[in-house]
Amino acid sequence: MTPPKQQVTFSAQAILFDNDGVLSDSVASVNACWRRWAGIYGLDGAKVTAGIHGKPARESIAALLPDVDTEEAFAVLEDLEVAAAGDTKPMPGALDLLATLPRSRWIVVTSGTPRLASARLHHIGIDPPAMITADDVPRGKPDPAPYLAAAAALGVDPTACLAFEDTTPGIQSARQAGATVIAIGHHAQGAEYGIDDLREVRAAETDDGLLVTIG
Repeated sequence: MTPPKQQVTFSAQAILFDNDGVLSDSVASVNACWRRWAGIYGLDGAKVTAGIHGKPARESIAALLPDVDTEEAFAVLEDLEVAAAGDTKPMPGALDLLATLPRSRWIVVTSGTPRLASARLHHIGIDPPAMITADDVPRGKPDPAPYLAAAAALGVDPTACLAFEDTTPGIQSARQAGATVIAIGHHAQGAEYGIDDLREVRAAETDDGLLVTIG
């Protein structure tokens, strides 16, 4: 990830937002719930939380517990996370940026389920016009399917989209779909640009879509 040395402005047809770590600050809640879940199944919570971010939970569970029914173990985790949705906060700049965007020009692309993503977003006051969740695609991030589905839902070419992500699997997914990727934070690799948070992003509607300035 290479942080821009100066402002960068470009056109886009739409913006594709990951949820956790981009719009919703849920990392503390996620880690706490996964650690509790790991304890239930006799796993090392620190090792579990080191490898689950940015990927569909069912895939992580299947890899961690190959001899346990994935759906049953997933239901335990989802109940924990939904119960903790009240611990979610908006990421810096998220609400202000979304307030400037036409609802036809953005979508949420999350590895979470509709139930969990809706609980977190509702708690922080975000009502997305549309979402692509883990339940909507045959393969989750880092596969490009989530971002291809998001662009299709908005009726735009994925190569004309900006994607905001904070994990390596998410960045890989968006890039393989053809989107230009802006990474949030400093631990994700492979994005075209890197910023601290959405306070560094401004957007204005144009006749053709959006004019977006970062930095």
